[in-house]
Amino acid sequence: MHDKICFVQFLHPGGEHRPSGDFMPWNVDDHRRKFLVAPGVAQGHQDHHQGDLVFWAE
Repeated sequence: MHDKICFVQFLHPGGEHRPSGDFMPWNVDDHRRKFLVAPGVAQGHQDHHQGDLVFWAE
């Protein structure tokens, strides 16, 4: 698989967290997805982006 770009998506049927500010503490209650910002690298075929990535996660 070294010559292929792969992406795996697991759909989440549950709800979303509703943060009250810029910081969302670790979840210990209901299992819900969050919209996150994290540093990283997104690799394309010809280029890449290094910096903040935004994505949904559980």
